[in-house]
Amino acid sequence: MKIMATLVMFCIFSLFSSGVLAQTLEDRLKTLEDTLRKQEQTIQELRLLKETLDKQEETINEQRKLIEALRAEVKLSQSPAASPGTVTAQGAVPEQMQQQVKELKEQVEEVVEAQKKTVPSVFNPSIGLVG
Repeated sequence: MKIMATLVMFCIFSLFSSGVLAQTLEDRLKTLEDTLRKQEQTIQELRLLKETLDKQEETINEQRKLIEALRAEVKLSQSPAASPGTVTAQGAVPEQMQQQVKELKEQVEEVVEAQKKTVPSVFNPSIGLVG
């Protein structure tokens, strides 16, 4: 009888514990599935980011090629065998700049002279009293 009671209790206990274990496994599976979904979303975001970076890199490479081409054109246009009309136009620009520099220097000198002028009553102000 004791053996039978022990055997019945063992069966009930094993069934009860397997139910608890099954509940724990279901929770663990749900947690793993959630984690897997989050990782899939992260992978998708990273793929989109990689595509964006690849497009930006292509754009940068195209811009570098364009810059190099423009530099080559500028070097060719600045060669010493330039036409006489170009030299005259380039000579006129520095003359204008020199004229502007002279005018600015004159204006600065006027401001400096105005600041140098002193009024004799600066340190002895005239104070009057009317009563």
